[in-house]
Amino acid sequence: MASSSTTDWLSGRAKWLQIATKRLLESGELNEEDISKLALLCKQEANDEFPDIDYSIPSNAFDTNDSVEIRLCSISEIAGVNKLAPKKPLNFGESNIAIVYGDNGSGKSGYVRLLKHICGARDCIRGQLHKNVFSTEDIAQKAKISFLKKNSLTEHEWSGQGVCEDLFSVDIFDTSFGRVFMGGEDEVSYEPPILSFFSKLIYVCDKVAMRLDTEAEALKSKMPNIPKDLFKSDGVDWLESVNKKTSVKEIESHCSFTQGNESELQDIQKRIAERSPADKAKQLMNKKKHADSIINDVQKYLTHFSDVSCNKLIEAKKQYSLKKIAAEAAANDVFSEAKLEGIGSDVWIELWEVARKYSEDLAYKRQKFPVVENDSVCVLCHQPLTEEAKQRFLSFESYIKGETQKQVFQAEKEVKQAFDILPDILSVETLKTKIDAAGIDNQVIITALADTVITLQDRKTKLHSIDPNAALKSIIPPPLLEEILKISQGYEASATKYLEDAEKDNREELQKNLNNLRAKKWLSPMC
Repeated sequence: MASSSTTDWLSGRAKWLQIATKRLLESGELNEEDISKLALLCKQEANDEFPDIDYSIPSNAFDTNDSVEIRLCSISEIAGVNKLAPKKPLNFGESNIAIVYGDNGSGKSGYVRLLKHICGARDCIRGQLHKNVFSTEDIAQKAKISFLKKNSLTEHEWSGQGVCEDLFSVDIFDTSFGRVFMGGEDEVSYEPPILSFFSKLIYVCDKVAMRLDTEAEALKSKMPNIPKDLFKSDGVDWLESVNKKTSVKEIESHCSFTQGNESELQDIQKRIAERSPADKAKQLMNKKKHADSIINDVQKYLTHFSDVSCNKLIEAKKQYSLKKIAAEAAANDVFSEAKLEGIGSDVWIELWEVARKYSEDLAYKRQKFPVVENDSVCVLCHQPLTEEAKQRFLSFESYIKGETQKQVFQAEKEVKQAFDILPDILSVETLKTKIDAAGIDNQVIITALADTVITLQDRKTKLHSIDPNAALKSIIPPPLLEEILKISQGYEASATKYLEDAEKDNREELQKNLNNLRAKKWLSPMC
C-alpha cells in the first residue's frame, strides 16, 4: 500500500521530476551531466516542449522486501592480528546480543577491532589493526568468520583488507563507541530506504535548482530601472510586452531616436513651459517679420548690385562717354571759329540751357529761343544782336538740337536714372539691430550677412568712379538667405502651434507626447 501511494504521488509530479526518480531508481546516483539534462527537461516542460520520452515510474518501484536476518556465529583462524592466536574459534552463541569478556590482556579489544574491520564500522571508531609486535615473523593478516544468513550457515575469508558486505548491518559496541557517540556531538540514526531515496531526490532537485538559478542569473536583464515619469508612456508599455517573437523592425521603430525627434522634444518642452502661448505666438511672428525684412533687403541689394545689373550700368556709362566724345568732335567742327574756348562743353551747354529758360520764362515769353528779331538783345549781356551774333545764336541752337547732342542727352539721362534707382544699403550697425530683432544667433549667418552688406556697399561706391572699360569684380551671393528663410518658416510653424495651444488648452496631450518622446530617447541606447 505504501509503495502504491508513493508511486501514485510521484506520478502526479512534474515530468522531469519523474525522470529524475526513474534514473535514481536505476543508478542510485546522478552525475553533473544527468543534472544538466534534468535542468534542460525542466525548461522544456515549462515551455510546453517536453520531448516524447517515457517518464512513467514502474508501479513496483518502491515495493519493500523482508529484511535479511544476519547472526554472527564465530570467528577463527586468526593470524597476524595483534597477539591473537586462538586454538579454538570464538563462538557468539545464538542470542541477539553477544558479550565478550575476559581478563586484561586476554584479547578482547583485538577481537572487537577485528570485527569492526570485517563488518565495516566507521573509521573514527574502527581503530588501527596492528600485527604482533613481539613476533619477528611477518605474518599476513587473515581471519575466517562464520554467520547465519537466512538461517543458512555462511563463511567469509578475510585477507587483511576490505569488508564483508553481508555484515554491514552488524552493530558493535565498546568503550570507544560510547566515547564517539555519547561523549561527542554525533548521533546514531537509522534512515529507512524510502526516506533515503527521498533525501537523494531532494538533493537532485536542489542541484537542478542551482543549475537553473545560474542560467537565470546569466540571462538577467541588464536594462536599467525604468524612470518613474515614463511608466505611462507608450514606449514603456511596449517594452513590457517584448518577447522572443518581437521583430527587429518593431524594435527599431520604438527605439530609433532621430535629430528630428530631439527637435520635437525640445519644442514640446518649451510649449509646456510657456505660460502665455498667445503672447509667445505674437513674439515669434514679430521675429518672423524682421527675418523676412532682412531677406527682402538682401535680395533687393543682390538684385540691384548683381553682376548683370552693374555691367548694364557700366555699359550705359560707356555709351554716354562714347556719345559725348562724338558730340564734342561735332562741336569742334561747328564752333571752330569761336572766339572763346569751351564752346560745346558741359559747362557751356548748362549755361545755354539756363539762358534758354531765362528767355522763355522771363525775357521773351512765349517766343522760341533764341530770339533773333531785329530789336532783340542777348539775354546774357543785353547787347543788341549783330547779324554775326544772330547767326552764331542760330548755329548754337542748331548744335544743341542736333541728333548727336540728343544722343548725349539721352545717354546721360539713362546713366542718371540707373544710378537713381540704386537703393541705399543699410549700415552694418542697422543690420545687426535687425538681426537681433529677428532672434538670429547663428554667428556664421551673422558674419556672412555683414560681409555681404560691406561688399555691396563697396560695389555701390565704386560704380560712380569705375572706368567704363574696366572689368567688374564678380560677387558670389552666399547661400545664407535659405538659412534665414528656414528660421522664418520655423517661427511661423512654432507660432501656429502656440496659437493652437492657446485655443485648445492641450497641455495634457502635450505632456503625453513629451513622455512618449522621452521614453523613445531612453530606449534608443538599448537598440
